[in-house]
Amino acid sequence: MINLKKIFLYNFLILFILVILLECFFYLKVKNNSSIYKSHYDFRKLQPEPYEDATYFSNDFLEEWKKHPGGYSQILNTNIIIPNNFQGKYINVKENLRATTSQPLNSLNTVHVFGGSSIFSGEVPDKNTIPSFLQVKLNNADRRYIVKNYGVSSIIAKQQYERMKKTVQIKKGDIVIFYDGANDILQKIYFNNQDGWILGGGDNKEFYWIKILRKIAKYSYSISYIDKKITQALPLKANFKNEAQIYLKEIKDAEVYVKNKGGKFYHFLQPVLFEKENKNRYEKELLLIRSLVPIGLEEVFKKGYPEFKKQLKKLSNSYDLTKSFDVTKKSPYLDWCHINHEGNEIIANKIFDIIIKDI
Repeated sequence: MINLKKIFLYNFLILFILVILLECFFYLKVKNNSSIYKSHYDFRKLQPEPYEDATYFSNDFLEEWKKHPGGYSQILNTNIIIPNNFQGKYINVKENLRATTSQPLNSLNTVHVFGGSSIFSGEVPDKNTIPSFLQVKLNNADRRYIVKNYGVSSIIAKQQYERMKKTVQIKKGDIVIFYDGANDILQKIYFNNQDGWILGGGDNKEFYWIKILRKIAKYSYSISYIDKKITQALPLKANFKNEAQIYLKEIKDAEVYVKNKGGKFYHFLQPVLFEKENKNRYEKELLLIRSLVPIGLEEVFKKGYPEFKKQLKKLSNSYDLTKSFDVTKKSPYLDWCHINHEGNEIIANKIFDIIIKDI
């Protein structure tokens, strides 16, 4: 008589052994090619180079960073994503805007700063964001402007324009700044997610399953390897020139809208680690950490950013900041695009030096 329990047990043991062997094989395959960290949090709690001299760095800061902003909301019948309000010691979101410090009590006009997570700057306290540094520079120059931070994680230029047009009142004399580029490459080309980031990941099922795969991949070397191969193949269908032309049109549309309202518009192409010349040892090792720098992403930027730059040269008010950290010895990069307080101050200073000529 066939003993079904024994057959099941033997098959389970064989399958278990095969899984272990498979994991061991892929562990040996990947361990020499990349450093292994499970998450941004695990990496950052080691206090990497950008945080070495940061006075705010602490377990309390990291725990608050891990929780912020407590979720996002989508405005009904739009692709507009806003961060939920959040109150903390280091990070605050009020009226769905990241807090900008040192704002004057009285101001004649507003500087509206739009961008993704690099403008929101969850990696630093409120006073160390790009808009907060810019506010201090304007105050010191005796310019009566209040700076507002409209940064939202992962959004693209089209979403920035939609939010500005539908939710922000632009007055004569106001300044609008778009600081972007990285998310348009990441979302629209790398993930083939044309609408940008929306709650639920949008309607792109391919993107949805990749997100699930990546979550599982954190705990499995074999699944991680499969994830890398699939992710690496994603951008091959992209028409980089066409995407750059679409990106240019979106920036132009925003410029025309602001000018028609009597405001001044500036666009800045944000820096990413892939663009930096003379990378130091830390940065070279950072590029190998696949949980922080997905495989294939650098290749996409090497093809996409040059096309973006070609198109943006057609605008008189677009500025390329991709080389902002070429001469910095200490790295500001916490991953491929997010930077520390020192990096934010450098960017704010560059933006200030440009806009101060016209105000």
